[in-house]
Amino acid sequence: MSNSVKKYFCSDLDDILNYDHYDQAKYFRETFDFTFDGKSYKAGLFDAKLLSMKSIGEIVVIRDITEEIKSLETTITLLIIISLFISSLGFLLFWLIMGAIQINLNTANNNLILKIEELEVSKKEAIESKSIAETANRMKNDFLANVSHELRTPLNGILGMTGLILDTDLDEDQKEFLNMIIESGDHLFRIISDLLDFSQIETGNLTIQPGLFNLSNLVKNTISVLEPAAKRKNIKLLCSIQPEVLNYYGDRVRVGQILINLITNAIKYSEKGTIRVNIELSEELEISIIDTGVGIPEDKINTIFESFVQIENTYTKTHEGVGLGLSIVKQLVELLNGKINLDSKLGVGTTFKIFLPVIPAPEGAKVIAEKVSSKKSETVTELRIIIAEDEAINRMYIKKFLTKQGFLVEEAVNGRDVLAKLKENEFDLILMDMGMPEVDGIEATQRIREQEKQSGKYIKIIALTANAFPEDVRRCIESGMDHFVSKPIKEKDLLDIIEETMQS
Repeated sequence: MSNSVKKYFCSDLDDILNYDHYDQAKYFRETFDFTFDGKSYKAGLFDAKLLSMKSIGEIVVIRDITEEIKSLETTITLLIIISLFISSLGFLLFWLIMGAIQINLNTANNNLILKIEELEVSKKEAIESKSIAETANRMKNDFLANVSHELRTPLNGILGMTGLILDTDLDEDQKEFLNMIIESGDHLFRIISDLLDFSQIETGNLTIQPGLFNLSNLVKNTISVLEPAAKRKNIKLLCSIQPEVLNYYGDRVRVGQILINLITNAIKYSEKGTIRVNIELSEELEISIIDTGVGIPEDKINTIFESFVQIENTYTKTHEGVGLGLSIVKQLVELLNGKINLDSKLGVGTTFKIFLPVIPAPEGAKVIAEKVSSKKSETVTELRIIIAEDEAINRMYIKKFLTKQGFLVEEAVNGRDVLAKLKENEFDLILMDMGMPEVDGIEATQRIREQEKQSGKYIKIIALTANAFPEDVRRCIESGMDHFVSKPIKEKDLLDIIEETMQS
């Protein structure tokens, strides 16, 4: 073998292969030529042992791969180092990415927490705002109720006393002046009513009370009430009612209110010509109000039904009103599950069409009678009546009017006074104001009803109220009152209600 390998000894494939220098162990990884039984073999020293050679010839080194092994070892070492470096770099990148993700997650989490906190604040603010709005709404309703009472009560005295003066001997000029006072008072009353109706609609307190009524009579009565205002402007009010239109099941008061507001609006914006009211019945009830007035500009048509909107500029307008009439009409129509259409041409006129559903009346429903006469019947002649009213002017007006009708009338200033008079004499009817000092009308009525349980007698009680809200009417009825009259009191309305109450 070559000089690079010293002597090696093999002893007939002993289990131990001996060599003379420990540092030559690397040659066990080299390939050598072996001769065995006349044949040559290439193998490592260990492989030669495994070949079970009996004798080994001269060992010759074919090639020395020591440097290659060193190079391979170096390469492997480099590969290991590179792998470790790449692994470390990957590990570093992994943690950098995970760190960035964690930062983003923390940021997102913080943002989410901030959003939740903002939502909680917004929710709290919304709850507080709702509470404030509800409180403000209650205060508004209370304010309107108080304003209504404070305006209606003196207005009742003004209109009532003016009406009494009109029944005296006056010249034509005096009558004209007094009629103008009454007309102005009626206008103020309509404004108050519009404001109250608008408030009730806005708060959802306006209720629909359907019943069977004679629609034809309602239309005719409405026109007769508004005809004087039309005549003053030389406007003709015409009415066309389809013969099939007779009784209709719905809210008579609200349908009448729609008619009054639309016809009043037509009179307001017409200087001459005609106003036609057409009533037709098919699958729906169709009410048309056609005028020859100023018309509505195109840019105003889409806003005409909004609250407090008028055609004219505030400082140049020639027509009175606060701009609630048409808004109330639209909302009343919607409450009745109907619809309203508008067609108008500037300088030609306007047509409003109302479509209301036809609803079958419940079995046994009775027709609500229209009041057509203010004359009292014989059944209410010489009634003994107590007027319980703390306002002296109102007491005087009502007493004079009823006395003139033949009734026997006594006055009371509060509920305590009423209870005292009932102990002294018998009466047929009490006209009871709701708001009085010491003992109000509600408490007085409750006491009277309790006393009647012992006496077995029953006296009719009609509320006189300047508060026109439904809850006020409900309180009257629940306390034991039989009917109610809203101020300002119209003589015809009062007589009709007295007759209706005494006959019921």
